[in-house]
Amino acid sequence: MSTPMQQINTPLQSRQPRRTSKPTPPQREQGEVKKICQSVLDHGDNVPVLVSESVQKGVSESDISSVFVTSGDSTPHPTATQGSIDGQPNISISLSHADMEVISNAVCNYIVQNMMTIMDPILTSHFTHYNEALIDANNTITRLKEENEDLRRQVDALDQYNRRNSLHVTGIKEEVDETTEKILVRELSKVGLEISPSDIDDSYRIGSAQGGRTRPIIVKFSSYRAKRRILVARRNLPKGVYVNDDLTSERSSIAYKARQLVKQRILNKTWISNGKIMVIDRLNRKHAIDTHANLELLASPSYITKNTTTHLHVPQSPGISYAGIVSGKTSVQIPSLEGAVAASVTTGTVTTPATV
Repeated sequence: MSTPMQQINTPLQSRQPRRTSKPTPPQREQGEVKKICQSVLDHGDNVPVLVSESVQKGVSESDISSVFVTSGDSTPHPTATQGSIDGQPNISISLSHADMEVISNAVCNYIVQNMMTIMDPILTSHFTHYNEALIDANNTITRLKEENEDLRRQVDALDQYNRRNSLHVTGIKEEVDETTEKILVRELSKVGLEISPSDIDDSYRIGSAQGGRTRPIIVKFSSYRAKRRILVARRNLPKGVYVNDDLTSERSSIAYKARQLVKQRILNKTWISNGKIMVIDRLNRKHAIDTHANLELLASPSYITKNTTTHLHVPQSPGISYAGIVSGKTSVQIPSLEGAVAASVTTGTVTTPATV
């Protein structure tokens, strides 16, 4: 009779399978809270929750059954089983509305904090990119504006150059079936200017005909010399007849604004010379104006204060100091001899004497 073979366990075979270590109580508790929070978010007031008191009881999650918990209810859901599994009790919990609100707020804060942690570098990267793109776009716009302004000036200068032989005549009454060329020759002959039709390349009235309004005449001469002859003799023209350079629309607008500033006594004088708008400012300085910006600069109060030299002459008196409040270049002269105050102030404000 054979004896059954006895199984001999080798050291390797006798080694028991290693059980997966359970998480530490804080980790397990955190996992339980996350499960509860997720159930609250997923199911609202009727929450199926897998809960354990493993932290206190030492019971594994596999030993705990699912129970349904209704907010504000202190008793297990009817479907929850009572009793025990393998001698371990089933656990039921109840969550009040306040508990659920606390959990909900905690979950929301957790989500927000983690979202901001993730999104901050992404948003910063995008904002940096868009900010750089915006700066580049603004720089491009500024450059294009400057280029556009330069091109406008060049076009205006070319347009004015093409008008170098043209004059703008106002005050000559319109006639029925008139010929502007013949009217010009006739009117100019009245002041001793003999102009032949061959001296005129073209002439026409501008604007639409309206009752009672005399339209200006644009006349283009065949040479600049013929034009200059008219300009030199224009003072002898009949009263109400005016002759000026034919200006572009931009320069006409500047000339009109300059005349208004002269009427307001902001500028001293203005006139047109060879297509240029000339002005004399309040400091009796002459300027050629080609843009509205330059004209506005001359009319600004700051222009006077920045370009004024003020001389103050005060006596030298012990214990007395005179303060001159002026802008721009200031020259103060104090004579060594005592006497009457001699003050010459071009512009600015002089304060009253102040005792030292």
